[in-house]
Amino acid sequence: VRHQAGYDGTSWVRDLYGMTDRDPGHLAVLARSWNKAPSLVLKGGAFTSEGYDKSQRAYVMTCSGPENTEPLSFEILANEGSPVVNLPLIVENWGNKSAKLTINGKPIKMGKDFRVGHRQRLEGVDLIVWIKIDSFKPLKIKLEKSEEDRRKTMGT
Repeated sequence: VRHQAGYDGTSWVRDLYGMTDRDPGHLAVLARSWNKAPSLVLKGGAFTSEGYDKSQRAYVMTCSGPENTEPLSFEILANEGSPVVNLPLIVENWGNKSAKLTINGKPIKMGKDFRVGHRQRLEGVDLIVWIKIDSFKPLKIKLEKSEEDRRKTMGT
């Protein structure tokens, strides 16, 4: 699939190859979740959204700064044509705090279905989130900074 053409006639292509034991129907839904990612609607003013980045296969948002304590609240407008199959998020400038997750008002414990990591950049520390969830319906997501500092759990 040709995603972008350069000024000099070059093309940028993004493909993913791999093996699975899943059926073709699931793979079609997975491909739709990447190629026609649902819209993200932010709630609140301390964050901005860059939308869905196909090259990272993740939604990218930016926090106003690591000192911000406002929760990150947004809605993913999933539907049959634009489903969610696992939810990857990148929150730039989140800081060193870990995160607490709520989906549709239900708290989700960190574990095999909710994982976080951090990426250190010159500009700040980003939060990387992966949520195991499949949905054809809109999802209300809230991420809050937890009191836990990721550096303490990493021993740094």
